[in-house]
Amino acid sequence: MDAYNFLGRKLFQMHEIFFEYLMERESEDEVEKRLKNLQEKDQNYNDIRLENLPGRNNSERKVPLLKLYDSQKYGEFVIEFKSYTGLIAKKAVKSLDSKIKDTFKELEGISDFNDRKKKINALYKFKSNKEMHGLFDFYLIPGQRYNSIFYGGKATHYNLFCDLKNHATLQDCERVWRGEDVYTDEENVDKKEVLIVLSILMFEQEINYGKRRFQQFTYFSEKDGYRPRDMIMGFLNMMYEGEEDYNSYPFWNRSNGDKSSPNFGYEKGEGFPNLELRFKRYFEVYKNQDDNVKSIFYNDVMLENLNKQLSKAQTNTLLPKFDFEL
Repeated sequence: MDAYNFLGRKLFQMHEIFFEYLMERESEDEVEKRLKNLQEKDQNYNDIRLENLPGRNNSERKVPLLKLYDSQKYGEFVIEFKSYTGLIAKKAVKSLDSKIKDTFKELEGISDFNDRKKKINALYKFKSNKEMHGLFDFYLIPGQRYNSIFYGGKATHYNLFCDLKNHATLQDCERVWRGEDVYTDEENVDKKEVLIVLSILMFEQEINYGKRRFQQFTYFSEKDGYRPRDMIMGFLNMMYEGEEDYNSYPFWNRSNGDKSSPNFGYEKGEGFPNLELRFKRYFEVYKNQDDNVKSIFYNDVMLENLNKQLSKAQTNTLLPKFDFEL
């Protein structure tokens, strides 16, 4: 779990440094001065910086970056910390906005005080469940690796899976899943780099999906015998061990027509519990497997750092506002 502990510590450092800046309540000069002071006192902050990424961000504002790895062929692998400016929070905004509109329409046909109160209370509860989603969200930029390999592609799950199939084995992936160090002594550069990308996306899955207030829902929860990263591991198991099933798997998110990340058919009312058994079996092999492989927040170091951050965390002020009369 050392790799996940390192990533967690760095992510929480970035949250402390850049949250106010990302919410546009602090200037570039202010946050850069504070970061410089931290770096002068502690070299552990030297891999964190504020930098403009042409073509990546929609404004001229610099973005928070954490350097993870320097590839001789593809350049720096970095994490861009996004918090409530990231995709997870944007999904929450979209979901709440839709819920507000639906509630408004429903209230037009309701005159009873108690019935209106129930609808409005349900909306406030829905908002409460969304208002911290994406608190620690980030985006991985693995240098030019996927721009080169996939002709302008990004570090999507589908591109990662293809990269893994070419350079690593299922057993390599399971070592990453267990939290082992598979990078330090690896001499095959392509294998090393793709496993680094896998470890970051597994970490991202653990951060953004779960039962905690800042996470989106997942079927792969600890109480059900899973870890959030088992979702990724299940699809990798399918790719390596069931090529025909993987190639015929029907539920993929797409970007510009290309496969990007798999899902469980939510748009068609499916979901993981209703997934066909021929697909589901690749995930179930990880259920209750190996008591030593835990979700990252079952680790004492990660949990302690998380609780420190949550004790002072703020809700998402970018969520849409609403005010309904009873």
